[in-house]
Amino acid sequence: QRAALQASIEHFINAPDLQPAVTKAYAGLNANALRILMELVVDPKFIHRHAGVSGGAVSQDQDYLNRNGGVQVLKPLDNEIVFHTVLAAVTNKDSNVSAAALDTLRSVKDVEKRPEFIAAMQQLQNSTNPRLKLISGNVLQGKKLSEALRDVQPGSLLDFSYFVAKIEPILATPGPDGKACVFCHASHVIFKLQPPNAQGAFSPQDSKDNYTYAMRVVDVNNPTHSLILIKPTRPTDSAGNVGDYLATHNGGQRWHGNESSAQYQTILEWIRGARLTASNTEPK
Repeated sequence: QRAALQASIEHFINAPDLQPAVTKAYAGLNANALRILMELVVDPKFIHRHAGVSGGAVSQDQDYLNRNGGVQVLKPLDNEIVFHTVLAAVTNKDSNVSAAALDTLRSVKDVEKRPEFIAAMQQLQNSTNPRLKLISGNVLQGKKLSEALRDVQPGSLLDFSYFVAKIEPILATPGPDGKACVFCHASHVIFKLQPPNAQGAFSPQDSKDNYTYAMRVVDVNNPTHSLILIKPTRPTDSAGNVGDYLATHNGGQRWHGNESSAQYQTILEWIRGARLTASNTEPK
């Protein structure tokens, strides 16, 4: 799926004769494919490598074409097919897809002024996901999407039961070096973790403490910028820029595939508001 979506962005989405076929194909994307698409269209490395742009800059070849009458290459989200595919994902029945779509659309300038986006926000008012409902409500009250995302308070919305059932096991699983996060972080200042007992189980108090410290390394306003996700995908000091705090991780890369790993995606979905049950209260 990833290779096919990359090819479609590289070669097909801006070809007029192929747009009907691309539109049909994108309309049939499943939840996993939609997540991959949204990762690609905001990934600076992919945009620079495959679409000829990096942020606001363009490659030398493309700059020449732009200045000499060539067809200007647009960022993927500037393409109406891509935009409307992501917009439709806002109201996807899978709340994780919906949350990913909102995070993606923050990259679209003045998206709040588009009637179709406002219509999607109105639909989200019926969502059972508290994060999505709060974000949409803030937008409908006149806030920009980025501001609405910033208003979400992590301690009130991230599901404790989901953390215990799915996040703690990831933190307790040994990585390629045979060590687990909970042991290396036992004395960490920012992200201090309590290890499980001899039977491999966390006490209720340990889970509560681990959850509390996890709140220090998540960014609900911008989930992919969360330290709990960034650090485990970075190399050790010997292979990274030690002058950049975000570029290295003492424990090295923890998950095979980094951002595409199941561990990364599970934690990302939690930060985006995934819940283990329909009704849940946070630890007291």
